[in-house]
Amino acid sequence: MHDIRFIRENVELIREDLRKRRNDAKLEMFERLLVLDSEVRSLKKRIQELRTDRNRLSKEIGKLKKSGGNDSDLVKKANRVNSEIQKVETKTAKL
Repeated sequence: MHDIRFIRENVELIREDLRKRRNDAKLEMFERLLVLDSEVRSLKKRIQELRTDRNRLSKEIGKLKKSGGNDSDLVKKANRVNSEIQKVETKTAKL
């Protein structure tokens, strides 16, 4: 099997090769691989965005605590972000 980077860079080449071989089962598997790869990449991007948000919220919470401000709303947001991260990571692991 090819490296996923090679597959991403040569989708049409591989697709055409499978068509020439008239291997519909492998062509279907290949198309499914492309869909799954796209989903995984999208979910990983979402996880990274959520982690960035969580880090930003953590910094803001720290600043508010130092200044004695009310951080309860930010803590709730941070908890929601953490929950969302866990959901997306679980979904990614299932793929």
